[in-house]
Amino acid sequence: MGIANSSNLRGVILSLMVLAIMPSSSQARSLVFSSQVPTQEVSQLRKDLSTTINLPSDANTLKVMNIGSLTDGALKQWLSDRVGYIIGEDEDINHNLVQLQQAFSYPNNILPTIERPTRSPRTRPDPGGGGGGSEPKPTMVMANVGVSFYYLGKTKQVLAGYRLSANQTDQVIPMTSPRVGIIQVGEGLFGMVPYEANPNSMVNTWFRLSTLFHEAHHSDGNGKSLGFLHATCPQSQGPYAGYAACDSAINGAYGVEAYLLNQVRKACMANNSCNAGEAEMLGRMIADSLSRLIGKSFLDPRPEGTVTGVSSGT
Repeated sequence: MGIANSSNLRGVILSLMVLAIMPSSSQARSLVFSSQVPTQEVSQLRKDLSTTINLPSDANTLKVMNIGSLTDGALKQWLSDRVGYIIGEDEDINHNLVQLQQAFSYPNNILPTIERPTRSPRTRPDPGGGGGGSEPKPTMVMANVGVSFYYLGKTKQVLAGYRLSANQTDQVIPMTSPRVGIIQVGEGLFGMVPYEANPNSMVNTWFRLSTLFHEAHHSDGNGKSLGFLHATCPQSQGPYAGYAACDSAINGAYGVEAYLLNQVRKACMANNSCNAGEAEMLGRMIADSLSRLIGKSFLDPRPEGTVTGVSSGT
């Protein structure tokens, strides 16, 4: 029985999309890729995730990320706690989202407020677009759709499940928590190369990794903070105005991205693993994420629900 016939699902997904505009506690899970994710994209993400990450400690970063240290093991465990599955951009979500159980008991009946953006991003670049306009065109690069599925189930007080085909096996994943972690990757994640001078630059690797950390944070929160949903950017945000591309809390997903990248930049400058151009580009990426923090509050990051029995068979 399908349950995706609701505008709520689209609303939450829009609130989680990364708008990539480039102006001038448990053991680590094995990440599962849907069979619909292209092989080259799987290979690229696996290569990115094999990067050794040891960053200088910083009290503000630890607080924003709600993490104990910035060592390679701690950071990868942080990701594993929040991300379990990667699905493709062209997956049929409406078909794959099903109802598994009626009258499911949730931890609370509190839901976050969804801000309706006045402008919506296109999930694919406009093929007819040229150089006629001065405003950059936003592209969805990644979205944490797992929290959208959990939110939809919670609004209906049913347990939602997602059909996934991976490793020549079909399964249904019960959405008992956003921490189940279903992440949808878009073509923008692989098509955009911030540091064009060297496609293999660590800057481009960190563009993808920081986006993944950003989306992973949407698996956090409970009640009003569930999903750390994005806020609509005010008019003062220029090209982002009207889009769900800002955060009302410092420890929102853009905060995680900004503070993490700042430590990456410090590390690469200290050990001479990036050149001046790469350091400058990282600085621009940090400034972009920081500019999207439009509030000074901290939201409760404690996760809602529990990740148990994530596979229910075919």
